[in-house]
Amino acid sequence: MSNYVISLKHTGKSEPVVTLWRANNAGYCCDIDRAGIYENPEEGYHIDELNIARPKYMVEPLLEKMSYGDFKDRLMLPNTKKVWKALGHAEMAKWVTN
Repeated sequence: MSNYVISLKHTGKSEPVVTLWRANNAGYCCDIDRAGIYENPEEGYHIDELNIARPKYMVEPLLEKMSYGDFKDRLMLPNTKKVWKALGHAEMAKWVTN
């Protein structure tokens, strides 16, 4: 199954967007075009207390065209209570300010 890996550690409480892993474990990004697709996310690495993997079919309907930093009008995952609830992460939904 094709998944995006979401960094809980690098997603700030009041940041407007969710931080995603780039392809090949090569850092982080905020727009979906630069995010990696992970077919077999590893427990303890991609999935742990600081990272979660979510299937493309769950993430892609939540994307919105946004601007953040140097990135303008890109598809990004908003860092909102609504999005975290849809991703099945109640703890983050309570934590974020948006």
